[in-house]
Amino acid sequence: MLIHQAYMYRIYPKPEQQQLIRRMFGCCHFCVQLLLGHVESNLCGNGKGLILLSLCETTPLIKSTIQLAERSR
Repeated sequence: MLIHQAYMYRIYPKPEQQQLIRRMFGCCHFCVQLLLGHVESNLCGNGKGLILLSLCETTPLIKSTIQLAERSR
């Protein structure tokens, strides 16, 4: 039998940590919106979606982020 477990944690960050968390999520939101804009413009332009590889080629910021993640493995 498969049993699922979940844990809930509550954090109490200091003001400096709150600022870093907000900045991190703001950057994530910006990247998602940027990629979504690329996908929507391509979808409206030629009726086809985009795959992750083509998005990485068109967006150097995402490409460098993926390369850094691969190095850290």
